[in-house]
Amino acid sequence: MVYRSVAAIMVEALRRRTDHVFSRGVITLGELWEIGNPDAMMFNVTPDFEASLWENLGIELFAIGALAVHWDLWAQARELASHESPTSGEGWLRQGQVVSARTAGPTDSFPHLVVREIGRLDTNVTGEEARRAFAIFDLFSALVITEFGVKYGYYPNAAEFDAELVEPFVIDQLRSATSHARAHVLVGDEEKLRETLRDYDSKARVAAAYARRGGKDWKWRAFADARTWGFINEGHMIESWGG
Repeated sequence: MVYRSVAAIMVEALRRRTDHVFSRGVITLGELWEIGNPDAMMFNVTPDFEASLWENLGIELFAIGALAVHWDLWAQARELASHESPTSGEGWLRQGQVVSARTAGPTDSFPHLVVREIGRLDTNVTGEEARRAFAIFDLFSALVITEFGVKYGYYPNAAEFDAELVEPFVIDQLRSATSHARAHVLVGDEEKLRETLRDYDSKARVAAAYARRGGKDWKWRAFADARTWGFINEGHMIESWGG
């Protein structure tokens, strides 16, 4: 499992802040991705080899991205999120998720596979921390993908979890143009930021509703804090209101 060895090296590079090693890891994972047949995604059922390869690489990418978020390393999170699939031209995060959805069993959802891998890559991260980091990276990557206009867009994977996992990130980081996260996504484009946050919340609510209809206990209902809605609807920081 070469991809797991590469992922472990990339995580260690995050810990040590050795950016050149991390970037080399991104390139290496891209080279591994290219082993798959570019035409494999044309079929509704992805061939076994490509399905296993791209699903497992997708899991590692999301897990590494979540750990970058956990350690406030937004440049590295952006580097992962902005990468196109070497075999399709769409975002490789999206392709990995789609392949996983095509092959998933009744209990092995993509988010839970990623959360489990986060725990394997760093045993000091708790389950709650892993879920939160995954959900935040998923939202952050959706913003990056929107900025780049990557083919086929994004899917709100965090819809499986409660919106409260990511809402503090929206309030504390995304509303502020000078935060660490905003320095690496949609810089100077608040209108696109707010539009994408509304779109992400809408897609997550729909995905969760359909999942619950199918008997799955997906948690996302909606953003709930007035500070979030004041910002994404009107661009307001309601704390500054008088009265």
